[in-house]
Amino acid sequence: MLSIPWEQSAILRERYLIGLDQTGETINKNFPLLQAMIHRVRKLSRLAASARQWLYVAWWTFRLRTLKQESLMASQRLLSE
Repeated sequence: MLSIPWEQSAILRERYLIGLDQTGETINKNFPLLQAMIHRVRKLSRLAASARQWLYVAWWTFRLRTLKQESLMASQRLLSE
């Protein structure tokens, strides 16, 4: 008997579980599970993109405030000299 490495056997099991086997019956049976998995991945992707956008806005808000404060301090130094 040919032994399959653990990683390959795990991949084969996963292919079978989500309905990527070659038989039409298995595909039809597990298609809702595959759709649910794809939905979750897309949802997580949207959440990650949203978090990345909020981080971008927060970073530039902080950066602009910092630059404004630095500019104000520099102008006050020039005026006091």
